[in-house]
Amino acid sequence: MTARRAGVAVAGAGPDDELDDPVRAVEPAGGRLRGEALVVVVVAGQHDVGPALLERAPQRGERRVRAVQARGEVRLVPAERPAIAICASPIKPFAPFRSAIHAPAGGACASSCEHRDEMPRLAADPPYAPDVPAELAALDATDGDSWSGVELADAQLGELERTGLSIVGSRVERVDLAAARLPSLRIVDAVLHGCNLANVQARGASLVRCELRGCRLTGSSWAEGRLTDVLVKDCRVDLAAFTSATLERVTFEGCRMTQSDLQDAACESVRFLGCDLSECDLTDARFRRSELRGCELRDLHGVEGLRGVGIEWGDLLDLAPTLAAALGIRLLDAAGDA
Repeated sequence: MTARRAGVAVAGAGPDDELDDPVRAVEPAGGRLRGEALVVVVVAGQHDVGPALLERAPQRGERRVRAVQARGEVRLVPAERPAIAICASPIKPFAPFRSAIHAPAGGACASSCEHRDEMPRLAADPPYAPDVPAELAALDATDGDSWSGVELADAQLGELERTGLSIVGSRVERVDLAAARLPSLRIVDAVLHGCNLANVQARGASLVRCELRGCRLTGSSWAEGRLTDVLVKDCRVDLAAFTSATLERVTFEGCRMTQSDLQDAACESVRFLGCDLSECDLTDARFRRSELRGCELRDLHGVEGLRGVGIEWGDLLDLAPTLAAALGIRLLDAAGDA
């Protein structure tokens, strides 16, 4: 049965229709209300029409503050290094700042945020200190291949020949090892103070968490060795050879290193503080995150090997003539003549 309603063809409801008496078309509006709009919705008795969520409100950051214990050590964020604060809210970068701030090394801060560096680190790391036991036994004999947990002082061991000698967790003071032949020497968690290591031949040596203070290393050879977390302070290291050695977190402080050999050395986080590096050979050396501060840099060989090293302004001015010579730069006088 078919009926007509105001020009709209309406068919009878079928068994599968959800609404009673559904329409197939709607005529254009017949007029316009001049007052407040009024919408009337007429639905069937089955109430199949209901509200639906079309758009959710945007998520917001959690406003509660939680106290969280830091899981890392407190460290300083160096100046001029941008940091990123990662929170529940969208990430907002902070501009570089010059004043250092305390931030946990990998832990969370009090506001459940953590500071992370998105820029590569440029500053050199200092070496870790050796772990020397508080109580050490006196070394009675030196004919063994392993000195562990001992204290050796005022011994004359010049020209000692020992392959693979191991010194671990020990303290060695005022010991004369001049001209000793110690290939594959291994020193771990040890302190050497006032020792004579002149002309020691220690090719392939391994030094880990060691301190050398007031020692003489003139003419010694550490070629193809590996030095990790080593402090060399107030020592004579002139004419010493570190050819093809690997140095990581090594600090030379107040050392005389004239004519020392760093050819083909791989250096990471190596610091030279107040050292005399005159006439050093840096040919094919590779530096990463390393620093020179207050050093004498006259007549360096292979100055191109300093690529990537951090240097103070005063040191750079002293290095200018050597750099100019290496690059073939001519100096002009005031009149403009070469």
